[in-house]
Amino acid sequence: GKSQIMGNLGSALHQSGLFDQADETYRQSLVLAMELGDRYGQAQVMNNLGLLHRHRDELQSAIESFQSALTIYRSLGDRQGESESLSNLALAFKSTGDFNRAQALYQESIHLCRELGDHEGEATTLLNLCYLLFERGEYAATAPLAERAWNMAETLRLFAVQTKLCWLSGDLALASGAMDAAKDAYAHARSYAEQAGPPLVDATDERIRQRGLQTF
Repeated sequence: GKSQIMGNLGSALHQSGLFDQADETYRQSLVLAMELGDRYGQAQVMNNLGLLHRHRDELQSAIESFQSALTIYRSLGDRQGESESLSNLALAFKSTGDFNRAQALYQESIHLCRELGDHEGEATTLLNLCYLLFERGEYAATAPLAERAWNMAETLRLFAVQTKLCWLSGDLALASGAMDAAKDAYAHARSYAEQAGPPLVDATDERIRQRGLQTF
């Protein structure tokens, strides 16, 4: 319907960096969805608005949008949507510095992914939780979760997740002063990034430069 078309247009504008136009289009889509009583459409738009707010660093607005999406998905019994909203909400809270709330939400999302058999979602959310624990300096807690995420990513050939787990391995090595291990981890990261696509190759190269590592 027209609401879905507007939502798709909003996403295209968002991805193109046209944030003001995306915001207006999303809100038009939301009005249409509400007029039609399309609760699923409303949840999708609120989720997209949350992503837009987060990209604009409007974190409180992002949290409110994700919470609205989460409430609607729960009322619909849409557990996949609930899981994605939990993960998005966790990242927004992490960005505000509320690591405790973010960690609890990630764990709730992981549990739901496991119940749903959503292995890709579980691997991706485990990755995000690993980075949160790393940023908290909880290195010992990071390793076993990273191993779980790696095993899933390897089975599913999730090259982007594998790339970012190699980044994490390299950064853990740097934190302990193991320069050679860090170089090795980033060399592996680049090989997985080449399978994931050019944006991750560029991102990996930039991280290598930032850390003063030369692996090739």
